[in-house]
Amino acid sequence: MASRFGLLRRLYLAGANAFNAYRVEEGVKPERWPVFLRTEGTHLGPATELIHDRSQLDLKIEESIAMGLPVASLLIVEFAAQPLRPGLYRKFGSFRLGGAEFAHTCVDDDHWIAKTGKEDITPPELYDEEQRIVRDNPHGPSAATAFEMAGLDYGRVDFGLVDGRVQIYEINSNPEIVFTDDHPSPVRQQTYCLFKRNYLDALLAIDTPGEDQSVTIG
Repeated sequence: MASRFGLLRRLYLAGANAFNAYRVEEGVKPERWPVFLRTEGTHLGPATELIHDRSQLDLKIEESIAMGLPVASLLIVEFAAQPLRPGLYRKFGSFRLGGAEFAHTCVDDDHWIAKTGKEDITPPELYDEEQRIVRDNPHGPSAATAFEMAGLDYGRVDFGLVDGRVQIYEINSNPEIVFTDDHPSPVRQQTYCLFKRNYLDALLAIDTPGEDQSVTIG
């Protein structure tokens, strides 16, 4: 299984991603600015806001190490995000579960770090668009490329769109699964149910009978 850094570097070298990532230990100057720092092996999101030049980067690296972050785990990631519309960023997700691939619901936020989303920011037409995405999984081929490069047959790819092009951010190999229909938007409620059905159908497809564990006494 590829590490976060390994996957991002492979995607960049293959031309699937337009942005690169570097280990701090490499001592390599980024090709594009801005960048941000994040850690290997966690799903806590970026460790810094956007960094715009080398002197600021050096300072943030020193601060991160002083906070106790191991230098071996620190990554420099080139920024690759674009608002879907003014003031709204959308993060997309796509699952692989065995032989099934299907889209997840989106996360909308007013900040480029769209991790958990923000309430009351999504207009009705974007809920309609989200439902089409979960129904049709239009970005499935790009997600499949990431899964193949990572060597994973389960997880969720998180990605954004920049100029209409998929940019893969990470694969969460142990994503939290929450089934709910509690939402003010009836369209979003329907989309939740569609995702739940896709997930449970994928589980059913890989379910196999267990071995007979019965014991005869006598």
